[in-house]
Formats: sequence, structure tokens, C-alpha cells
Amino acid sequence: MSVMPDTWIREMATKKGMIEPFTEKLQREGVI
Repeated sequence: MSVMPDTWIREMATKKGMIEPFTEKLQREGVI
């Protein structure tokens, strides 16, 4: 399988539940 664009990954995660738990925020508190 090829690398998919962010929009496709976001859509599959939210609509089909392929990634659980899914969050759009990638930052962690207190990390530079």
C-alpha cells in the first residue's frame, strides 16, 4: 500500500474508525 495523503487518513480515521483513539493535534504539552 502506498503512502496516503493526510486528508485521506483523517477521513478514514473519523468516518470509518480505522485509527482509535484518533486526535488531530500532534503536539504534546511541554515538548519543544
